[in-house]
Amino acid sequence: MAPESSSTILPSDSTNPSVPERVIRHRWEGFKYARADGNFTQWTEKLKDALILNGIYSHVFDTIAIRPNIDTEPRAHANWGLNDRLAITFMKSALDDTEHHDLITNKGAAWCYMDLKARAQREGPIKQIALLQEALSTYCSTAEPLPVTAGCIVNTVKRAFDIGTVDRNLFACIALLNSLNYPSFESLQNPVSTLISKCTQSTPCDPTDIRILMENAQNILNSKAKSSHATHTADLETWHRHLGHANYQTVLDMAKTGMVPDKECSPKGVGGRMESDAET
Repeated sequence: MAPESSSTILPSDSTNPSVPERVIRHRWEGFKYARADGNFTQWTEKLKDALILNGIYSHVFDTIAIRPNIDTEPRAHANWGLNDRLAITFMKSALDDTEHHDLITNKGAAWCYMDLKARAQREGPIKQIALLQEALSTYCSTAEPLPVTAGCIVNTVKRAFDIGTVDRNLFACIALLNSLNYPSFESLQNPVSTLISKCTQSTPCDPTDIRILMENAQNILNSKAKSSHATHTADLETWHRHLGHANYQTVLDMAKTGMVPDKECSPKGVGGRMESDAET
């Protein structure tokens, strides 16, 4: 069979291609997206508007748009490729420098956006928690007008919900993590934060997992308290015998006045913690 001749090319392709070559007429003027800010949904809405103004929206958000056939519309085919790369370049101009690393750009503009979306979803839950914690820990002050503080709180909550839906389980996880905001529980905060950071849309947060971590931590605390209690009970019993079986309150009163070394017999009771360095 003889190869197809150039007559198969659409006559209009050379003068009026179905896909015209686009140029950027409206530069990006919005905020640059960074995962650390947790504002992907807001950024996407602004990106859509900018892409529409520049005539390249379909390359990112319209999956039905098909690249013209190179045999019948070679010029339109080439223009489509140029426009797609233009869309990628435009998106990059709307990104913070931290988001350029390992960005997928060799599979087309639609893939590039989907990669950014996937990154945002992976960061979602832990970022939402940070934002909601920030909102809950913001208090009104006489040093700042009340409407200003209110606006900050509302905006922070909005950013948290813009990342994704905050369901009952996620909110419970946020509350549990927030409850550990005390220096004594710092060692427990890290595993809980790590657990939440691994949550995704497909594997959402489950407060049961956090409660198991908290139960394990409580078991350790109980074990330490039991050991301490046994030690101090033995010390109290020893001095009770040394002092001719004086009643226990007498022994504790003597410890208060220094007559009995308080590191061995605490006036706080048998469960108290010894703080004195006195030696027997």
